[in-house]
Amino acid sequence: MIRVLLADDEPMILKGLRKLIDWNALGFDIIGNACDGRELMELMEALQPDVIISDISMPHFTGIDMIRRIHEEGLPIKVIFISAFQEFTYARDAVAYGALDYLVKPIIKQQLESVLCKAASLINEH
Repeated sequence: MIRVLLADDEPMILKGLRKLIDWNALGFDIIGNACDGRELMELMEALQPDVIISDISMPHFTGIDMIRRIHEEGLPIKVIFISAFQEFTYARDAVAYGALDYLVKPIIKQQLESVLCKAASLINEH
C-alpha cells in the first residue's frame, strides 16, 4: 500500500478527501492528516509518507515551504497540491519544486484519481 498524508486547514475538506475516492481499491492507505503547516511538517517526519496531498495555503508553513524542504532534503515524497486559489505564482513554485499536480477546489474525483495513478506509477518505478 502507498502511504498518503492529507493536509488542509479546513476540516470539511479533509473529510471530503477521505470520502471522495476508494483509497484502498487504488492501493493507497491514508496514514494521517494535518490541520496546519506545522503539524504537516511534524507528521511528514514521523510518518514518512509516500504521497502528500496538501492545501498550498495553510497557517504556520505553506505548502511551498513543505515542498521546498522535501526538495532540499531529497526526500522521495510525491506532492499533490490542492487550493482554492488559481494563483499562477503558487502553481509555478509548486512545479519548480517537483509537485505532481496543482488541483483547484472543489476537487474533481477523476482528476484526483488520475494524479494518484501517476504517483503510484512513479513510486513503483522507483
